[in-house]
Amino acid sequence: MNVLVTGSAGFLGKALIKKFRDKPEIDEVLGVDILPSEDTVVCDIRDYAKLEKVCEGLKPSVIIHVAAQAYVPKSFEDPIEDATINIVGTINVLRLALKYGSDLIFTSSASVYGNPKFLPISEEHPTNPTSPYGLSKLTGEKYIQLLYPSKSTILRLSSVYGIQEGVRHGPVNSIVYNVVRHGCCYVTGDGNQTRDFIHVFDVVSAIELVLDKGIRGIFNVGTGEEHSINDIVKLVEECLGRRFKVEYRPERPGEIRRNLLDIGRLKAEGFKPQKNLKEGIKEIIDFEILNIKQSKNSEG
Repeated sequence: MNVLVTGSAGFLGKALIKKFRDKPEIDEVLGVDILPSEDTVVCDIRDYAKLEKVCEGLKPSVIIHVAAQAYVPKSFEDPIEDATINIVGTINVLRLALKYGSDLIFTSSASVYGNPKFLPISEEHPTNPTSPYGLSKLTGEKYIQLLYPSKSTILRLSSVYGIQEGVRHGPVNSIVYNVVRHGCCYVTGDGNQTRDFIHVFDVVSAIELVLDKGIRGIFNVGTGEEHSINDIVKLVEECLGRRFKVEYRPERPGEIRRNLLDIGRLKAEGFKPQKNLKEGIKEIIDFEILNIKQSKNSEG
């Protein structure tokens, strides 16, 4: 079994590469990303000719498509780039899967649902994205469902967090980073907006389950628990044992007010989230503090 991972320089992509390199039934794992990184071949998924050439020797039996423009505000600022990466890029990955008959696992997003009409959100919930990002992810889904339904799995991820390097994305990572580095943080809106926060470790486990069992269809991937951004602030304070200043900024366009996923469909296949939110936050705090110490040691 040969596996291609797109977006392998991102924190989910890196975690997938590491996990699947250790699986005895996998012969080769290749990562591609627009950014250079260890275990990655630099390739823009918008360039099909190069993507095809890079994968000539691999002939992937499985493609895990993680690469994306995943920042909602950026999708408003530059909807063209968002669309070319998330729609054209996904079509190119789909073309590659069609060429080799590969199993295709596509990481979509809970943002395809938009503001919920009911909670928890099941896979049957209407899709009505409130951002270009959500729309581009949904469009990618539609292409896959139309052209390659028999060998594809679509995973609608909730808000993923975990140890990150480079630019920190998502409220959990950005709050921890700013508090540890600067002693304060900012929150958009009033902080009462909620998310279903899932650790990258559990997302990798969900993808591994899909791969091992050959599961097909559309599945929510979350924890089935709802926490506000203000809850995250409180948990960071508890882990650090101190209070810190929080600056509240205007709400961003396209921001969903509440998000809580029904994960019953994937749980029926054997999925069970393992990472506790407070435990995951403590892990990130320890990582960021260690980073500062290492930086000071290298400077000294």
